[in-house]
Amino acid sequence: MLLSHHHLAIEEMRYTRRGQEPVPRQRRLCRFCESAIETPEHALLSCNANAVVVEERGVIMRTLCAEIPDLGDLIRQ
Repeated sequence: MLLSHHHLAIEEMRYTRRGQEPVPRQRRLCRFCESAIETPEHALLSCNANAVVVEERGVIMRTLCAEIPDLGDLIRQ
């Protein structure tokens, strides 16, 4: 994700492919919620439309907060 090597709509729909024009940024919507642009930040931190992703995010956040006690306070700021 750091190098934009992922299959999220923000990148996948950016380039011309098989004769199709690039999709404008504001139309590169999340495949789950279809209400926000599908960026890494949206997919990893804020999309709540897929129960599996939400559960995995919770597991990761709980693990990180257990390892880094001040992390929860930093996230809430």
